[in-house]
Amino acid sequence: MTTFIDHKHKENPHRFTYDEVGRLVKDEDPAGGYTELIRSELPDQNGFKVEVRTAEGLVSTYQVEYPPGIQIRRTDNDPLGGKTTTEILLDGTKKVTYPDGTALTTIEGPDPRLGMGMSAPIPVKFTVTTPNGLSSTVTRERTVELVDAYNLLTVTKITDTMTRNNNPKSYITTYIIDRDTQTVTVTSTTPEGRRMVNTLDWYGRLINEQNGDLEPVQYDYDEKGRLHEIVQGNQRVSYTWDEMNRITGLQDAAGDNYLYEYNGADLLTKLTMPGLQMYQFGYDANGNVTEITMPNGAKHQLGYTKVDLPESYTPPGNGSYQKSYNLDRAVDYLTLPSSRQVDYQYDAAGRIIGMQYDSISSSFGYSDNTDRVTSIERNPDGVDYSFMYDGSLLTQMAVSGPVSGVYDYRYNFNLNLAGFTLTGDPEIALEYDADGLVTKYGEFTLTRNHSFGLPTQISNRDMTIDYSYDNFGRITNRTHQVNGQQIYSLGLSFDNTGLISQKNETVTGAVYGTTYNYDANKQLTGVTGDRNETYTYDSNGNRLSGGALYDAQVRLTSLGGVTYQFNEDGFLAQRGSDTFEYSAQGELVKAMLESGTEISYLYDGVGRRVARLVDGVATEHYLYGNPGNPFEVTAVRDNSGVVSQYYYDQLNCLFAIKQGSDWYYV
Repeated sequence: MTTFIDHKHKENPHRFTYDEVGRLVKDEDPAGGYTELIRSELPDQNGFKVEVRTAEGLVSTYQVEYPPGIQIRRTDNDPLGGKTTTEILLDGTKKVTYPDGTALTTIEGPDPRLGMGMSAPIPVKFTVTTPNGLSSTVTRERTVELVDAYNLLTVTKITDTMTRNNNPKSYITTYIIDRDTQTVTVTSTTPEGRRMVNTLDWYGRLINEQNGDLEPVQYDYDEKGRLHEIVQGNQRVSYTWDEMNRITGLQDAAGDNYLYEYNGADLLTKLTMPGLQMYQFGYDANGNVTEITMPNGAKHQLGYTKVDLPESYTPPGNGSYQKSYNLDRAVDYLTLPSSRQVDYQYDAAGRIIGMQYDSISSSFGYSDNTDRVTSIERNPDGVDYSFMYDGSLLTQMAVSGPVSGVYDYRYNFNLNLAGFTLTGDPEIALEYDADGLVTKYGEFTLTRNHSFGLPTQISNRDMTIDYSYDNFGRITNRTHQVNGQQIYSLGLSFDNTGLISQKNETVTGAVYGTTYNYDANKQLTGVTGDRNETYTYDSNGNRLSGGALYDAQVRLTSLGGVTYQFNEDGFLAQRGSDTFEYSAQGELVKAMLESGTEISYLYDGVGRRVARLVDGVATEHYLYGNPGNPFEVTAVRDNSGVVSQYYYDQLNCLFAIKQGSDWYYV
């Protein structure tokens, strides 16, 4: 194929150029971007090299060679100058070295079936080593049972046993092939004994899923092999299909139906909700969504570039949001309806090095030929970060400026975070069970359900939170005790669509019961209990109760005598007599309250709020020290320098705060 002409760009097609033996040498797109491939042979026919160039000048090379004593060596040089080397030795051992210094080694062994051996090898040992010497090894053994050892097609059972770092407990996966029932049962058992059992039919389709002692999930298919129904306990979802194998309906356990309609190109054109509200979709000739019509008739318009990248969005009654790209399809800038822009800058290797908007500039620095960021600066807020790594593991993060602090991170040989410290504070250590689930979090002990691993208790010397779950793994009871005295308990019940139907709370001895009702669209319509409320909605799903009014973009404009106004960029500009200012990135920069008080905020280079100021005086500084969740606030420093460290549970909900030597429980 030398030319590809799509429906939108017939005058400017996609072109392909080949060399004399039919290998692709250039791929040109309708927007002027291209990828060029230049192949050259190595001396003595010992391999070849391919150089890849892009329209923006990025260059990568891929070299394959066959040196003595090695099956193959592949060397990939990316535009950063980083080198990834892969060697496969004569015995099948595979060694990979990455630009950050991380090394992987995979050793293969024979398949145990008679006659297979090293003609069908399996990985038996895998080792990853970081530049600082942290090493983790996984070993694997396989056994196979056959009816006839000389007939490879009579396998009845395969068992894979995987062990990590000589842990006496292993991951065991078994495959039971039953020709009588024509099923394959896959049982995965963790080192702690937790089990997941999946059953597949003879076509490889999942028909039953059992996670510990949770309700099994059953999958049913129609005579054409299409998914017909999923059932778990009292919950179910069923599907209907048309003759073109398109889903035309979905029904939940409450009997509520969602209906789907399509055009001749099999693109969804209409979604009808259980309450009969309709969402409609329009497309361009290339199948991109160009129009979304809301149930109230309001239309949202979308536009695309010559290579089908999102280019514009026009909400009802508003100017357009525009996005521009360079020839390599990286975003150049964003333009808001007010003409404010967010500009992006890249280095010669294609890494982002800066963002500019309004009077704000953020810069990103790199200290080697990887894409690991080692510094982030934001001005004029003056917030600076520096980072240190061991391979891909973050070992230190330091922040300076209006907010300051240093986080140091320690890892175990399973490459899990083993502990972290914030400047001047004791280490918060983490421990794990054999499955890699957290069992110790600083001063807190986490006791876990043996069947499916969710926490049943979080406790320290004076606080205990107990959790109970139903057969779906949902929390049904949560109880808080401090110094042996219950201060709070929560009980939850659910309907057959998974929505909360009943909540019972006990707060310092006082009991509060609440019942919830929903309409067919799963919108909350009634609350009954100590406080009774009813809610109604417009066709777009906006809550009307309390006299709420909305504009064409479904933004709240009036409620309870308070009016809300938005600027042309879509940001809230005024709420009653309070006014607000936002950056082009949507960061709330300033709030002027009716009382005359000015609340302002500072941000870092990735848009995280790092300080709150009242009339120009900082009252709080925020730190983000969780490498697994970089947008989670882990500590707050007040204007007197006192640090509060935050603790979160498995749902990322705050449950404890440590301030100096004092504890506060949520």
